[in-house]
Amino acid sequence: MHADGCAGPGSLEYPRDWLQRRQVLRAYDEGGAIIGGELVEAGEDHVAAAERLLADPAVAFLHTRNVVHGCYMLTVRRS
Repeated sequence: MHADGCAGPGSLEYPRDWLQRRQVLRAYDEGGAIIGGELVEAGEDHVAAAERLLADPAVAFLHTRNVVHGCYMLTVRRS
């Protein structure tokens, strides 16, 4: 995560310590409306879930959120 924009890592890399946490991946369109999502359990493939959601051309970006409190964790965008 960076305060300013960057080119990114070149591939979808998920913070390792977050892979063992339940999360909701919310899918948003270009206008910022929620158009889908997926609950990912601890230990499941978070990257595969993000790739499934981003395979839909209507999805502009994803937010990951804490399941219990709904807190924003990170944004996933296509490069």
